[in-house]
Amino acid sequence: MPVKVLCMATVGNDELQRAAEELSSFASFMTPLATPTQTTAPSLASTEMPVDQSSKRDGEDEPGPEESRAKWHRGQGKGAQQNQRAKGRPQQQSWWEKEKSDKYDNKSNSKHDDLKQAVKALGRLVLRQEDSLAVMQLDCQFIIFMKNTASESSSKQIPDWIVTKQMLTVGNHWRDRKAKDPKSLGQPLRTVLFSSWLTAMKFRIDDFQANPSQKEVAVQMGILGEDGFPYLQWDPETSKHVKIQQEPLSIEAALQILQQLQTLIVHPNVIGRFHPLRKLTENMVSDVIPWTIEIQNRTQEAQAAYSLIGRLIRSGCTHLAASTLRPCKLGRSPLATAVDKMIQEL
Repeated sequence: MPVKVLCMATVGNDELQRAAEELSSFASFMTPLATPTQTTAPSLASTEMPVDQSSKRDGEDEPGPEESRAKWHRGQGKGAQQNQRAKGRPQQQSWWEKEKSDKYDNKSNSKHDDLKQAVKALGRLVLRQEDSLAVMQLDCQFIIFMKNTASESSSKQIPDWIVTKQMLTVGNHWRDRKAKDPKSLGQPLRTVLFSSWLTAMKFRIDDFQANPSQKEVAVQMGILGEDGFPYLQWDPETSKHVKIQQEPLSIEAALQILQQLQTLIVHPNVIGRFHPLRKLTENMVSDVIPWTIEIQNRTQEAQAAYSLIGRLIRSGCTHLAASTLRPCKLGRSPLATAVDKMIQEL
């Protein structure tokens, strides 16, 4: 019997237009001049309760330490003397109490060993699932490293390209709108954040024509050449990105990729996850904030988005948002590595 294939309904033009307008409402936060809203910490009030001195009656003095001891001093009674004599005698444990204690200790040790074996088995099961997920994520996951602080040797224009604070502002604005009017937003936060990241790169490219000095900065950084954006790879020996043997991505092609991705991500079942691996705060001190993005693989739009994102891997275009993009690697997460270490030490 042939299998019936169910085709998913495509998104209408009106819905795509509304989604594009919704994403564009967040684009203003990603302009080079946009700055995140500063939040001030609330004042810390004293938690101590003041004492009303007027509630004390006039002429009433507190007793001194010697008077207090004299007033409440009591001599040792007969019972206290007997207790002291009892403390001097060695206490003997009866044979049935000792046997009962030994049985309890053996039973407790047995339960402890069983619990240890159960924890080890559970840990091995979790690590197997971690390894299986790592293989599956090779086909759908990318890692984005967003720079959070400017290096001392960088040019003065480069700090304006850092977008981590702007991404935090976009997230806070989305949550505020969602709390006030949930029906006003149709796109999830993951889609809005990824769209904002794409918008930041598009703004930088558009700024090249209006401000040639910004283009010169990109050329000096080595992320832009005569043929377009070269593909770069990190060299640990020189601690910098070096060009690799791959045809550069032209500026026109980069703009086309960014525009196509903006159209594709508003479709359902395209972006599965997009979030930082560390919590974003106003006072972030980390030099780099890693982000993870997972693309679903059940729709044509998702397949097209995966291919387009693949063209941005290690491209100098992502450096316009102070970011680098690479595919997912096979390996265990730091948490899984810590779990494995704890299991070995049990």
